[in-house]
Amino acid sequence: SKKFGGGDMKFEQNLRKAETISLAGHEILIWGAGNTAELNKGVIFEEGLCPDFFVDSDPAKQGSRLWDIEIIAPDDIKKHCENPLVCICSVQPKVCRAVKMQLMEMGIVTYHMLDEVVWGRHRKELMTVYQLLETDESKEYFASVIVSRIKGEEVSKINRKDMAYFGMEQFGSGNAEEIFVDCGAFEGDTVEQYVDVKKAVFKEIYAFEPDQRNWEAMQKRIGVLTQKWNLAQSRIHLLKGAAGKQDGSMRLFGNIDQEAVKVREDGEGETVPVYALDSVLKDKNIGFIKADIEGCEMDMIEGAAGCIRRCRPLLAICIYHQSSDLYKIPAAIKELNSDYKMEIVHYGDLYTD
Repeated sequence: SKKFGGGDMKFEQNLRKAETISLAGHEILIWGAGNTAELNKGVIFEEGLCPDFFVDSDPAKQGSRLWDIEIIAPDDIKKHCENPLVCICSVQPKVCRAVKMQLMEMGIVTYHMLDEVVWGRHRKELMTVYQLLETDESKEYFASVIVSRIKGEEVSKINRKDMAYFGMEQFGSGNAEEIFVDCGAFEGDTVEQYVDVKKAVFKEIYAFEPDQRNWEAMQKRIGVLTQKWNLAQSRIHLLKGAAGKQDGSMRLFGNIDQEAVKVREDGEGETVPVYALDSVLKDKNIGFIKADIEGCEMDMIEGAAGCIRRCRPLLAICIYHQSSDLYKIPAAIKELNSDYKMEIVHYGDLYTD
């Protein structure tokens, strides 16, 4: 690609350097026993990065366990480890800089970002995704994200769109036959935005949300929305549950103060239904799928594989929750239908969106 002749050469160089990382002879520690670690649990085990210890600066976590692995204080690293290698598990540049500074002050020189270790093992897949992207702008942004997160720094190039999910022309125009599927509907904010942007020109909406509080708030919002646009309530279907790989059930994970809860097999919250879109919507001609489901996006895609092949819907999929999302999700979509054109863009004010 000609792009590799410019600034994006750093993309390949950084990935090749990450590819050389060896964990041999080290005790593995993951610094950060919070949300980012939980989101990356599958990746950590899949890549054989299960640590000897977690490290966390929060005294409330120290001495407890995550996945039956002890969480220790930073000052205890050398007490437990002769040759530690620390994987920094955060996507917040300010946090990453502070942790790296603390490690250097402690004389611990072998440390990497968790993304750096994972992505070094998947250099070829990431470079393939880079080549799949439709626009130079997307390629530049993708490369910038990779380089920045490998270094634990702010993304230098952001191709920000003003309107999440509907900022591109193909996603914003009305279609009287379109069926919209909102996976991770939260309080119905995206459904409301969809109806407003489309000026109520659509066929049906199916909105999936597993959290009871969010689902009740969504019911109220949709009630107001149907009155505002004089819509038949039968056109908007609210399903209390999560979109996933197959029909079944999982437990909610997350505390009451968190806006976004997750579903997983070993959660501690209420049991909620999980729906495979191929099962619950198998007879529907789906036109648009949006998914922001806290790391379960790949499961949703697998559970909607038949629909994606058959209907070729527009797809607006978040790829920032897990380190593996950036190479797995685009590749999976392209494998389901090679005609898909893909762009990667940034929404909102958060570093990762």
